[in-house]
Amino acid sequence: MRSDPATAGARFFAYQRHQLLVAVLIVLAALFLTPAPPGGELVSLFGREIPALCPHQLLFQAKCPGCGLVRSFTALAHGRISEAASFHRLGILLFLAVVAQIPLRAWLLRKGPSGLTPPVTAFLHWSGPVLIGSLIVSWLGERFGWF
Repeated sequence: MRSDPATAGARFFAYQRHQLLVAVLIVLAALFLTPAPPGGELVSLFGREIPALCPHQLLFQAKCPGCGLVRSFTALAHGRISEAASFHRLGILLFLAVVAQIPLRAWLLRKGPSGLTPPVTAFLHWSGPVLIGSLIVSWLGERFGWF
């Protein structure tokens, strides 16, 4: 069964808008939140600390692969680069990946499906698995003292 080109195009644009919205919301959240103090555990919003919401941390009392990313993103959004790196070793890289989604998705919305050139398609295909794999390797390395 063939897909209707109009439906495929509509799905493409809806997906790009969704990805753009998520990236913008992540960046805005990082800007609105107040960074945790150095060595601190919680970020705050309008002076109120936000409790840890990580299910892994709550269930197992252990860090997950993404533990510290909210603190890292928030510190980075407020220009505290060394603190961002101390909260999560990949925080800066992942925040830049999220920020990069904003111009990329805006460009794809402007160009349409023709913007999915082979290099763009390869980047979109491999960037997610590489970043997730990096998170897992970093987490395992921390857990087992590899680095």
